[in-house]
Amino acid sequence: MPVKWLSYRAQSGALKKGWNTTHSHSVPLCCCITTRGLNFRWIHVVLEASLFILTPVFSSFCRTPLQFLDEMATVGDIFDIADILRRAWDLYRGCLDAASEMKDAASHIHHMTVVLQDIHVAISTNRMPFIHLQHDQAKTRTHSLKANIKLCEKSLVKMGRLLDKYRSQGRHSISRWDQLRWSDHGKKELTDAKADMIFATTVLNTSLQTANIDSLSRLEDMISAIGRKLALCEIVESKGSTRKASDDGDKDAIPKGIVFASLVITKLRNMLHSIRIRKAITANTVARLQKTLDNIRVRRIVRRNTPTAIDTHAMIAGTPGKHPGPRARKCLSRTNSGFESGKIKSPSRKRLPNQLANQPTRPKQAVRARTPSPDPSQFSPRPIRRVGTARRIAAQINAKAADLPHTTAFYQLWVVKSGSLMYFKSVPKWDPCKRGQLQIRNMARIFKEANQTDRECRALEKKDKRVSLKLKDLNDIERKKDRGLKWHFVVGRVMVREPGNVIAEKSFLIFVRR
Repeated sequence: MPVKWLSYRAQSGALKKGWNTTHSHSVPLCCCITTRGLNFRWIHVVLEASLFILTPVFSSFCRTPLQFLDEMATVGDIFDIADILRRAWDLYRGCLDAASEMKDAASHIHHMTVVLQDIHVAISTNRMPFIHLQHDQAKTRTHSLKANIKLCEKSLVKMGRLLDKYRSQGRHSISRWDQLRWSDHGKKELTDAKADMIFATTVLNTSLQTANIDSLSRLEDMISAIGRKLALCEIVESKGSTRKASDDGDKDAIPKGIVFASLVITKLRNMLHSIRIRKAITANTVARLQKTLDNIRVRRIVRRNTPTAIDTHAMIAGTPGKHPGPRARKCLSRTNSGFESGKIKSPSRKRLPNQLANQPTRPKQAVRARTPSPDPSQFSPRPIRRVGTARRIAAQINAKAADLPHTTAFYQLWVVKSGSLMYFKSVPKWDPCKRGQLQIRNMARIFKEANQTDRECRALEKKDKRVSLKLKDLNDIERKKDRGLKWHFVVGRVMVREPGNVIAEKSFLIFVRR
């Protein structure tokens, strides 16, 4: 059903004398009120103030269906923020599980998500009314906001491509991902993606702050306009106060107009208080607050240490008051007492010199005589074992041990040093480490327990080149001895890893011969 419109022109005989206000406004017929029984001057003035504020609201509600659909389509095309927020959340979780370079980008994604969420809330709560308007300034601001959101979307897409590239290369082969991030092209790609995200977040946050400031200024302009209207109403009231009321309707007109205007002002004041603009706390603000607190502390100390006003006047007059106030605290001064003896002494201190003088000395305890050392000449000489004989006996024992079959396991510990460059790896270097059998067995047990927690990054498997090459050399040497024994791999672990242009690793390998 179409809405009927009423053209209203505020014309008042009392206002024509010095105030030229002929403004025509179109409002719905249902919003007009009758003037029967009311003061006609007050009705004109209140309607003039209310129409100044409510005309944009009525015009926004009474648009044609085609205009409403066009605006909603524009809003849907521009502010599809829900999909962008969902994409940013997925990208944030993916970057947390990636390498260190991608983890740094997760914080930038988090900041962008916070700003996008603020804009989403501002649109849903209608804190950005310019997107529903059709004048040139509103269209320009809407287009700017659309460009900023598209810029955020492009930066998220670029970071998503990098994350997909890491998932396809980094998980299966760390060296391929290292080649990418160490190359000039890879470094530039990572840096550009982070810079785009930071720039998009900053621009979007600036647009949000500008929208909040504009909303606040618009409300302040409305309140100031209403204040000017009400000031004119007071002038009209003072001019018409001498005229006597002809009927009861004239007496009730002034209270109704004041109530209506107060309701409008109260509503706008609540809207103004509901808007909160985030203001960053700078270093100057913190310093100013600290200086204020210091001044307050100094004033409290001075007030606490000075007497009251009544007592001060009493002291000046020479007649101190009955209840004097607190006086300033005096500084404590120490005086040197010299070597004079104290006036107060306890009886025990007085008796102490006499006790020390009359106390008999204790006799010293007798020292036991020292036992004499034995004379070595009284004992017969013992046989002396020659060095050559000891070596001959040790050689015989070792020869017998070499002929016996090896039935027990024998452990060996090797230290491997290797390096990885950008496109190839260096030849590993093996060094034997001399340790006892019990110590090597304990190390093997500890390494096995540690490899259960971080097997992917620290543990070494049998198929590793460092393990397979050394195991092959040991078995070749044992095969030449023809003793029927064989070396087996027990455990291996990377102990030290130094990152950089050349990744240096130090690993421990434990083998057993059975």
